Amino acid sequence: QNNIYPSDYIREEFDFIRSALSLEKRSDYTEMSREGRFFPLQENFREWILEGLSSWEKKMAAIGVIDYVGLTSKVHQFIDQIEPTYRSILVDEMQDFGTLELEIIRKLIKENENDLFLTGDIAQRVLTKQHDHKAAGINIKGRSFEIRQNYRNTKEILDAAHNILKENSNSLGFETT
Repeated sequence: QNNIYPSDYIREEFDFIRSALSLEKRSDYTEMSREGRFFPLQENFREWILEGLSSWEKKMAAIGVIDYVGLTSKVHQFIDQIEPTYRSILVDEMQDFGTLELEIIRKLIKENENDLFLTGDIAQRVLTKQHDHKAAGINIKGRSFEIRQNYRNTKEILDAAHNILKENSNSLGFETT
């Protein structure tokens, strides 16, 4: 009725939790603000999500498999042992990084001038991850710049692409209006 697909919704919640909270802080999920969800879960449902996530991670461990968000959780378990190794780090597509990943990156370098260079397009977000610079220990105040001009697709490029699609739509198997 609300165009919610339960399996996708739950998987996205798993990714959100694992990108936002270390294993020790997972219980905070039941009360945390959940931005980006039009239909937020009630606290008792969030407890069920945490139980499901725990079972999912146990199953993954039992069969010897780990996914990319699980890898971040594992690395984050050693966050206090990470020593600053690099002078500067450049991150492209930072919108795909969760809070825990950003915290790991922050630990890899000492805080100094020109230590981090983060680029990304928040509107282009594909993954369901929490993205909190402050919680990751990254201070961007006064050090950020927003590009308002789209350099990837100019109006002329978009018009040309639309015309090609429009002229070839029938041969591609669909109609344009």
